[in-house]
This record gives sequence, structure tokens and C-alpha cells, in this order.
Amino acid sequence: MTIFTSDGTKPRRQFGRVWAGLLFALLAHPVSVLAQSDDSSTGPSPLAPLTPTTEPVPGAETAPPETTPQQPASPFGPLPETFPGLAAPAATTTPQPTTPFGAAPETFPGLSSPPTPPPPTSPLSPGATVPPPEPAPAPLLMPGYNFGAGPQAPVVGAPPVLALPAAPPNAAGFQPLVPGAIPVQAQDIRAPSILYLPTATLFQGYTDNPRYARNTLSDSVTRLSLGSTISIDTVRLQGQLSSSLDYYKYARATDETALNQTLLAYGLGTIIPEHVYVDARGALTQFAGGGGTGFANPASIPPSQQTQALVTSFSPIVRGSLDGLVEGEFRYNFGLTMFKNGSSLFAGSPGAVPSTTPTALSDTIQNEATLSLATGQRIDWVTSKLTLDAVQVATQSPARSTQLHAYDDLDRQINNTFAVLGRVGYDQIRYPLQPTASTKGPVWLIGARVTGSPGNYVIVQYGLQDGIYGSSGLLRYQLTPSITLLASLSNKLTSSQEGALETLDASQQDVNGQIVDQYSGLPSALFNPEFSYLTNGIFRDRLFSVGLQATYDRDTFGLFLTSDHRVGVGALSPSFIASPMSTGNDTANGANLNWSRSLTPKLSSTATLGYSTDAASHGNTITGEFSLTYTLSESFTCILHYQLIDANNAATVGVSNGSFRRNLLEVGVKWSL
Repeated sequence: MTIFTSDGTKPRRQFGRVWAGLLFALLAHPVSVLAQSDDSSTGPSPLAPLTPTTEPVPGAETAPPETTPQQPASPFGPLPETFPGLAAPAATTTPQPTTPFGAAPETFPGLSSPPTPPPPTSPLSPGATVPPPEPAPAPLLMPGYNFGAGPQAPVVGAPPVLALPAAPPNAAGFQPLVPGAIPVQAQDIRAPSILYLPTATLFQGYTDNPRYARNTLSDSVTRLSLGSTISIDTVRLQGQLSSSLDYYKYARATDETALNQTLLAYGLGTIIPEHVYVDARGALTQFAGGGGTGFANPASIPPSQQTQALVTSFSPIVRGSLDGLVEGEFRYNFGLTMFKNGSSLFAGSPGAVPSTTPTALSDTIQNEATLSLATGQRIDWVTSKLTLDAVQVATQSPARSTQLHAYDDLDRQINNTFAVLGRVGYDQIRYPLQPTASTKGPVWLIGARVTGSPGNYVIVQYGLQDGIYGSSGLLRYQLTPSITLLASLSNKLTSSQEGALETLDASQQDVNGQIVDQYSGLPSALFNPEFSYLTNGIFRDRLFSVGLQATYDRDTFGLFLTSDHRVGVGALSPSFIASPMSTGNDTANGANLNWSRSLTPKLSSTATLGYSTDAASHGNTITGEFSLTYTLSESFTCILHYQLIDANNAATVGVSNGSFRRNLLEVGVKWSL
């Protein structure tokens, strides 16, 4: 049909208006249009755009074709080319839900991932960028708690990622609350909330010195290890619990039969989001009461020198804010340390012997209440946090104490690079069973923080705290995109029991599943494996540690250096009756080098070499381990393991077996669900 005006000419402007009116009518009454459609009809669909049927007239201008309306799309967003002819949804599609930790790329093809942050800038070449590493699934928590645990072999194509913080720790502010161990399924938004991963490993080996003594004895050893990991990732609870049960059975040296238990657990529960939390931690590990074990695996300590240690911490936390002006936190901590000599086999069982070097460490119960008030986000010219802290340690040893601390931390950011730090306050520490270690008086610290590119900083402080003049500091620097340097220096007045609990509270899991200090990123241990723990007492502890980690494609290298110096601070009260004790003065130094490599997608290797010295025993310890792991299937793995311990103790103070050398070679198969 052709439409003309009264003068016999075709309309030009009116044609566009008429066409727009028809299109509006169709869109305004889709139900009536659909009701008139007939699927069996061979004519054009009523949902298709109408095309004018006017015949062309010579000399007349043709109206431009109208844009075809977009076809209806599923509100859930079909993938492109899934249904030919069906238009893809707009770019404003609602993003898919993710866990708080984010989904790993390509975990589920087609499922959108969180936006990728801009790549970091390399500190070596200004302006140059380094491609951001792909996030890797959270590692399994490794049971055991010592310096000697090296990194796990990386996966081909997915080397471990060095988790550098965006900003250095700020003593004048509140750190974000995160679980000490990230759940295994945190990178997988479709994984179950609770994962249970059991394992069983059977080893058959040979050793030339089962008793760790001068007089060697060749023997075969069978080791059965049962392990389990529980990983929880829910809205209210996140964390991991990893445990193992190791049984050692010797063919000839039946007195060395041992049953060892290890456990490591971290959990963060949310009662009221942003306000009420519960942080719980626990560790069960072994250490040598006489020391001198260097970087060896604590599970390899013979039962005659072994002490089982259980350390737990439970902390309800309440946080709040007052209109962005003041932020507050109240934290209560209940800590428990317990010790048992020998392995887990009870005395009198076949082949079990009591420990010949029992530790003198006594069980303790610690209660601590801390109230902190800090400036809020609306005050940006200076950051200040007032801390009031009260501690009570109940025990039958000299570690018994009552402590009161009150101090204020100040942080003044001068520019983007430099900040001035300070602390002023008062503390009172009383040890009734070792009164010469008691102290009270002012507290003051002065220092600075220098921040370079993101993740690189140095913090240095000097002053008086806990009655000790000394320096403290942190260093974290990424030398290259694949090499990171870490360093830490600390001074404190403490006991062995307090130190173990403080270490657990300040620890977290790294990208390899090992335990490190949450502030420095360096490996930490509940008990220094070189020190003798045959005495109770209070001491001043100065710990200096340096770590270097490098990742190249399928290789991961690590170097760890440590120097721990302890000085006893007084004699026992005459009314306290205990076994004879030394002054507590000792110095332990150590260096550990480790190397992990993925040889093939199924074959990986790990090697470690350690050297440590102890001043009290005038001795040194060399440790070495090598393992080769071959994956048969998703459930079965073959393992070849070699271990060397060479202890040279000129004086046998606290070391019952003196100097010895031990080699162990074993093969095993591991089953995992």
C-alpha cells in the first residue's frame, strides 16, 4: 500500500512518524500481538520487524532502514553462540556470586571471575609492569611446628605466589581479621562448605642408627602415618584443622617404638559481622628436651629425648566504631600449654621406655584481657591507638606472673614514603617465684617506617620496653618479581611457655602450607629446636631472622638464617623447690637451604640442607633431607625419602646421646581421598 498526501505527493517527514507510531503500538501491546500469532502460518512472524511494502517511486527519497530491535535474551546470560540468532546480554549482567576469597580463573569455564586488579609495578624498572600471577588454590595446612619444614614442590605451570601485603603492619591501627589458615576450597565457589581429606602413608625403610647413639645398629623400620585435614569455608566460620598419627616400629631396636601425634588448627568465627568474632588456634608437636636437633623433622626425635607439647589459644573479639572518629576493640585470650615426656605410648607398653631427658617445663594457664582505642578514618593527619593490657599466668614454675601494660602508639605519615613512629606508656611485670626478673617503669619507643613500592618497606624502632633497652624492626623487599627478601629483629622479656603461646597467636599459613610469622613472613617455631628445655626460668630473648625466597618457573629456592640469644634475668626464690637449673644463657644460630622442583607433571622433588650451632653444648648439627614424589593417580603417590642427622656435641649438657650420625632411607606409598 502506498500513502499519498492530498496534493498527490508522498510524505517524507510524516512517513517516519507513522512508522514510529506503529512500532510503539506493537511494543505497548505484546500480549495482543502474540495472541494473534499462529505457529502453523507460513507468513512472517508477528514478532519480526515489519517492512514497508511501498513501491519505489522515481525521484522520491527512500527513508533509511530502521534498526532491528534486539531479540529477547535469557536473564541468566547465555554464552555467545550458544543459541544462534539469540543476542548476547548487555555488559551490565549481574556478576556471579563469589566467595570472600574470589574464584580461581578457569575453575569453571564460562563462569565470570572477579575483576583482575592492575598489574604491579616492578621496582627495578619504573613504569614497567609485571603480569599479575594467577591465584592458586589455598594449600593444605602441614602438621608439625618447627623451623625445618621446607616449601612443598610447586605444581607445573602454577608456581607458588609470594603474598606481599599492600601495606606494612601498623601498630597504631587495627589489622584486618583473617583466619590463620585459608580454607582449601576458598578459591572454588562451587566447592562444599566442609571438606574432609583423609590420607594414609606406609613407609618401609632402613637406618644405620635407630637409637641416635655413638654405637650404631643397622635396623629396618616400618612407619605408618594416618593424616586428616578438615577445611571449613562458610559465611560464619573459616579455617583448617590438620592432624597426623605416626607409628614407628623397629625390627631390632624395639625400645625405640614410638607413636607421635601432631596437630595444627586455625579457625575464625563470625558471631556478628563487623563486630563480634572468635579466633581459635591449637598446635600439638614434639621437641627435644635436650635440644640440638637443628632443622630435623620433630617427628624423628627418638622417644628417649622427646617431649609432647600442646599449645592452644581461644580469643573472643569485639570491635566497634563511633561515627568514624574512634574505633575500639576488646579482646580476651585464654591460653593453655601442656607438656608430656616421651612419645604418646604410655609407659609400660611393649617396647616403650620413659624419656631419659625430661623437660622441666611446667603446664600453664594464661588469661589476658586487652582494650584498644584508636583514631577513626575521619582523623587522617595522625594515627593513634591506646592499649590497656592485663595478663595473668598461672603455673607452678617461675613463669607464674601478673602483668599490667598501658601504652599509646603514634603513627604520623610525613609523605608517601616516610612515617614517624612512637610509643609511650608504663608497664609492671611481677614474677613472684623469680623476683629478680620483675620490672616496672616507663615504656618508650621511637622509630620510622620507609615504604617504597607496594609490598616493600622497612620499619626500625629503638627504646625501653619490659625493662629492656633494644632495637626491633621489619624488612620486606621484593628484589625482583621472583625474589623476595625478609628480615626481622625483636627483643622481649618472656618464658618458654609465654613465648610458645605468643608465637602461635602471631602465626599464619603461607602459600606453601608452612607456618610463618604474620608480620615478617618468616618461618616460626613454638620451641627453638637447638635450645635445651631442661630448665624453667625468665630470660631476655633477642631473635634475628633473615629469609630469601626465589621462584623460577618450576623451581622454588629458600634460604633461612636465624640467631636466637637468651640471657637469664635472675635466680629463683628460695621458697621455690625444683630440679637444679642453669642460668638460662644460650645462643643458637642456624642456616637452612631448601630447593623444590617439579621435574614433570607427575614427578617432583624437594631437598633441604641445614646447619646449626648451640653455645651451651658447644656443638653443631647438620641435617639434610631429600624426597622424590611420583603421582600414580589422583589417589596414590609413591615417595622416596632420605634423611641425614649429624650431631657433634663436645659437651653433653642436656643432650643424652652426645655426638652421633644417622642415615635413613625409606620408600612409601600414600593414599589420599
